Amino acid sequence: APADSEQILELTRFRQLLASAIHSGEAGNAYQTLHDHLGRYLDDAAGLDDRSRYESIARLQHSLLASFPARFAALMQSLQAEEVSAATLPEEIRERWVNHNTYRLEIQPLDNLLDNEMLRRFVREIQDVVPAVSGTPVISVEAGSAVVKAFQQAFLYAFLATSLLLLLTHRAMDVVLIMTPLLLAALFAGSIGVLAGMNLNFANIIALPLLLAIGMDSGIIMLQRARKLARIDDSLLASSSARAIVLSALTTICSIGNLAFSPHPGTASMGMLLTIGLIMTLICTLIILPSLLAGKLPQEKSRD
Repeated sequence: APADSEQILELTRFRQLLASAIHSGEAGNAYQTLHDHLGRYLDDAAGLDDRSRYESIARLQHSLLASFPARFAALMQSLQAEEVSAATLPEEIRERWVNHNTYRLEIQPLDNLLDNEMLRRFVREIQDVVPAVSGTPVISVEAGSAVVKAFQQAFLYAFLATSLLLLLTHRAMDVVLIMTPLLLAALFAGSIGVLAGMNLNFANIIALPLLLAIGMDSGIIMLQRARKLARIDDSLLASSSARAIVLSALTTICSIGNLAFSPHPGTASMGMLLTIGLIMTLICTLIILPSLLAGKLPQEKSRD
């Protein structure tokens, strides 16, 4: 078709202009790439029949110019911009920022809010001036504070509940003997986490109260078994109860340890922290608790 031939001719002229610019040294690599692609397109078009060439040129025009009318209209509209004021704003935009005589302000920080310390400082500085301030940074900081407070309450309630349960079924000294290894295990697990560079987050922080409930059973079993073995002067760590505690703990460690391989960072860190905590609980139950019982059982041997 004549129209197709004219378009091919225009593309050839454009390629020649590109070649002239490239040879003069005024063009960069992008011009060379465009020149090469255009050459291959013209070579392919030369071997097509009239219908196929027409369809090829139509596809090329659509790829290059389909969005041009809308973009050109947006450019023309931007050239007719007028002064913007509160009175000329669209109503749906104005309602977001003005409510009668109350105005909404947007405060941009100078610091990088991806840093948690800078984020908290930014929020606190604004709250000192406007206590009722809101927004995404405030929500993030307050949500984090709520989670930390909830964890503290959960840990305290778990400790009090388990201690009360032990007091109802055991002597006061038994409560001390059982809870001491658990608290030491929590301290050791936290220390190892710090040394390993493992930060507490909203996911793994819930692991610490669970260690109390998981480790308390082992302490009770070891205490009861120690009192029975004191009558026959047998070794506590060589007993079937100690082996059962080890096997039970290893089963739980392997089950929960699978979470450490989760692709979710929070879930993986929770699995790692629980695994470390359970290992420390097992070690303290088998080493610290028998050491504490060593000075108590001979006095109770005559009572039983």
